[in-house]
Amino acid sequence: MNTHDSIVAANADTLSGTSCVDARGRLIVMHHATNKLFETFDESSDLGYHFGSRGQAEKRRANMIARLEADHDDPWRIVSAVLSVKNPLVIADDPGVWPPRWLSSTLFSFLNSEDKDVIRGHAANMEAARNDKESGQEV
Repeated sequence: MNTHDSIVAANADTLSGTSCVDARGRLIVMHHATNKLFETFDESSDLGYHFGSRGQAEKRRANMIARLEADHDDPWRIVSAVLSVKNPLVIADDPGVWPPRWLSSTLFSFLNSEDKDVIRGHAANMEAARNDKESGQEV
């Protein structure tokens, strides 16, 4: 049995239904560039963990160094993993900077039309309340 088949067999329940498979249904190895030292991926404080191709991981490292968010001499490594991902947020590539307007429009594009209508309704209510407050009316 090869390594791929051993991993699948040992983790069949966990990996069942994962989105990280190729056209033939075989698991895809994903990559994460980091300059942090850790043993496990715990809960994330932002959108989650960013995985991609090895080239994307290498590009992320280079971008972080270029933006002075990290240093060449940091303890860089690329973590390679087979993932159990049920509902991925797929963004074409790391934009490097995540400005709020870009992020909100990107996330908005993943919603179904009913959810978009709910958000539009909330936004309209917030805008009306802001206009009322600016005009001196009670909210």
